[in-house]
Amino acid sequence: MMPKNTDRLIMTLAVASLGFQVAASATGANAQTVDNLGPIAAATVGTTIPRTPAEGYRTAVTGGPSFGQPGGPPYGSVFALTETAVTITKSGSKDVIAADSTTDADGATVKVLNRATDEIELQVPGLAIDAKLKLIDNSTSSGKSASTKLANGEYLNLKTFDDNLNYAILGQWAVTRTKEGQDTNAGYFMIGFRTPIESMPKQGGAFYNGQNNVNGTVLIQGGVIGQLHGNGDLAADFANDTVDGLLSDIKVTSPTGAVMPWDTITLTGTISGNVIRGTTSVLQSPGNSLSLAPYNSKGTLSGGFYGPTANEVALIWTLHDAKGSTAVGTFGAAAECLCVQAR
Repeated sequence: MMPKNTDRLIMTLAVASLGFQVAASATGANAQTVDNLGPIAAATVGTTIPRTPAEGYRTAVTGGPSFGQPGGPPYGSVFALTETAVTITKSGSKDVIAADSTTDADGATVKVLNRATDEIELQVPGLAIDAKLKLIDNSTSSGKSASTKLANGEYLNLKTFDDNLNYAILGQWAVTRTKEGQDTNAGYFMIGFRTPIESMPKQGGAFYNGQNNVNGTVLIQGGVIGQLHGNGDLAADFANDTVDGLLSDIKVTSPTGAVMPWDTITLTGTISGNVIRGTTSVLQSPGNSLSLAPYNSKGTLSGGFYGPTANEVALIWTLHDAKGSTAVGTFGAAAECLCVQAR
């Protein structure tokens, strides 16, 4: 396993809790309910694929920069976000959630401004955001967070998850009407130092796992939201360019603070270069008010390999069931055992 990252440089989302903030009141006569307008889209870097460091495509080199080393990436380093975004609109007693195709297509980047003070610049062209933020350690959870007031009076909030990774970072961002109010736009993202394609293993396999390395949000159609935290593992077969994994032991926290078991999710995908694309489905469901329907639930898997020789994986997953409920989240892990023979 990679050593725990103690000097993480990057961003993330919601101020009060992890996950989309869409309901001001979770119970009672004035409670807001969720109205999902279809599945959340698969994560993407945007219509224009970054191919150079200046555009945000960075690869890992043995002994080179990483998020785990003291000081982190060099000043001026640009990273393209792989992300999936949503819009959140109030309509009477409903919070209407829809995939934000414009923001996804236009892409986003983060630039390192000052390593010593953890200052970054986030650009989200689809939302006309160009903001400087200073990251601080979270007081109630691992990772780092930042918040700044935008020119239009709204707030940009960011948060990263501590997945014990050196070469990749996963997190969330959100735009809110007030500093701790309802989101209007939100997304899950990942960035990092990709494995050079020529350094991808060509034989054997690797097993990636960890604890508390799954984070997400579930939005129940006609109901409320829940925040997800659990464990994940992934097996890579480099000879056949396939991956299979499981997200398990996931707990969901309701808006009232109640904690319940959540679904067990299967991951299936293919490897193309250093990229992973695939599908998700529900293997088992506890059948409670915040779980997805166990049948006809499916979604997307997007991500890839990070580190000099596929040392880590980082993924964004989605799920959508036949009743209209949806979920989205992240998974990241370092390799326990790794084949290092390159293609």
